[in-house]
Amino acid sequence: MLRTVWDIIGEHVRRLYEGCLVVGHHPQAFCEAEVVMITKAGKRDLSTPRAWRPISLLSCLGKGLERLLARRLAWASVHYEMLHPQQAGALRCRPGRCAGPRH
Repeated sequence: MLRTVWDIIGEHVRRLYEGCLVVGHHPQAFCEAEVVMITKAGKRDLSTPRAWRPISLLSCLGKGLERLLARRLAWASVHYEMLHPQQAGALRCRPGRCAGPRH
């Protein structure tokens, strides 16, 4: 849904993210989840709790802000050499395939 209106709201979201990063604030609305229940496959008796699976739906804007912050932290940790040279897990700017043993 955000993709369809991004031309309209993109600049506003960018300013919101910049403001959050400048003041160090993560809006409470981004942290709240809506929990919905879906049925598990193959469960016939829907009257038992085991037949259901809770799924937490989080804010897409909150996920975007968290992704932006994670990318900035990963970049800073590599740029300022805050991690061991062989640390590569989950770092976008340092692929895991390059972390093999060095002789």
